[in-house]
Amino acid sequence: MNFRYFVVVNRVTLTFSATLFLSLLSPESFFWPLHVGIALLLVCLPTPTFCRWAIISGLVIGSFHFLAYENRQIPPECFDSAMNFQGTIADFPRTLSSITGEQITFVVLESLTLVDGSCDIPVSIV
Repeated sequence: MNFRYFVVVNRVTLTFSATLFLSLLSPESFFWPLHVGIALLLVCLPTPTFCRWAIISGLVIGSFHFLAYENRQIPPECFDSAMNFQGTIADFPRTLSSITGEQITFVVLESLTLVDGSCDIPVSIV
């Protein structure tokens, strides 16, 4: 099986994957302009039907991933403020050594609630 045959047989999957990876790896500031530009190119340029559906599917799924990511972010004004969480320890604490040699302890918590409600943090994070 040569490369050309592989590309012809898997063209829909390759086009969909390329569009999805492009949308997932694009920077946040260029996300919507990039999607609008690709959609306008689909409308303006003659493209085969298989290619059009693969690109549209990749853009739609990439958009849903971006919106889910955007809704899970902590607001920038909360980065430097102290927050109090309450939860149950679900696993043994793990201690790792950082590059600088500093010890970092990780704890897995379940049923987290935000005790201090000064920051508006999305529920999916807490």
